[in-house]
Amino acid sequence: MPLPDLVLRAFVPADTPAICRLYAATTRAINGQHYTSAQVERWAGFAADQEGWCTRLGRNRTIVADLNGLIVGFAELEPADEVGYVYVDAQRQGQGIGTRLMRRLLLIAAEGTATQLHADVSISAMPFFAAQGFTVVARTEPIVCGAAAPRYRMTCAVPSPPA
Repeated sequence: MPLPDLVLRAFVPADTPAICRLYAATTRAINGQHYTSAQVERWAGFAADQEGWCTRLGRNRTIVADLNGLIVGFAELEPADEVGYVYVDAQRQGQGIGTRLMRRLLLIAAEGTATQLHADVSISAMPFFAAQGFTVVARTEPIVCGAAAPRYRMTCAVPSPPA
């Protein structure tokens, strides 16, 4: 479903409260399928540190998906080649927003020196990353809140910048 009014733009500090709400709500809505409620609440609780989020998102290359003034997604590229977050509002998933955000991250990476992007992703996010061309290079199961929390290290080639 095309979203002609969707604008991808750079993060500004005023976006922080909306991004934190989106992160917490989406974490609760999506990750409960694969993780315990204690794990989900631990991760969703990270959104309470808005100052920390603002610092992190401002330090990295963060792109916001804005639909008529409503933040419906965000993606973060940590220096050069590490994808920190790609989050889309749970009610908006499957509409191409995440794909557009990932394409933008790839373009940003191509402008620099990166030849590959790397990401540590949850089992919930793994199918999305695989659909974007990432491949699993390692799997870990750290213990979080007393239970295994499967994570995947994934990589994707950065395309050459357009001539």
